[in-house]
Amino acid sequence: MSVREGAVEPIPITSMPSVVHHTRDSLRKAVVEATEAGVGGVTILGTPVEYDAEGTRASTRTAC
Repeated sequence: MSVREGAVEPIPITSMPSVVHHTRDSLRKAVVEATEAGVGGVTILGTPVEYDAEGTRASTRTAC
């Protein structure tokens, strides 16, 4: 699952139909739904608002 920094509503990922960059709130809801459906775990990918070729923001942690 993908969560986008600063998103105020889920943002469709055009190259992946039915997949979105979640907001913090929609991510929480999606994880609950997945758990209730029997999914044992999820991988969360964070997408910062700004990023560079070196992936500088990847080393910065932000609590959800």
